[in-house]
Amino acid sequence: MKNINVSACGICCSVCHFFQTEKCSCSSGIEEKEVKRKFAAQKKVLGQVCPILECAYQKKIAYCSRDCDNFPCSKYQDKWGCFPYSQGFLKMVERRKNNKNNIKQ
Repeated sequence: MKNINVSACGICCSVCHFFQTEKCSCSSGIEEKEVKRKFAAQKKVLGQVCPILECAYQKKIAYCSRDCDNFPCSKYQDKWGCFPYSQGFLKMVERRKNNKNNIKQ
């Protein structure tokens, strides 16, 4: 079985055209060498680094949705929009986090 690559924000890079054609790299928040390589590429191309990956790296967490108690946070609402999730998905996550009975909705 092939490795499945997932980024800190939750995108499955393994099914992304840019990753498959080596136009983009993929990193969780704890892969220091790859994170630094991705930051350098983002600064060169975009003029800044991804705020989601930067936060995960600083907090030393692999995946926001699994490892961060603050997910979804304002980083998913900033000028990058709600990338990579829709507003509907983010609201559903908030509802489930706030459901004290932990019943699937």
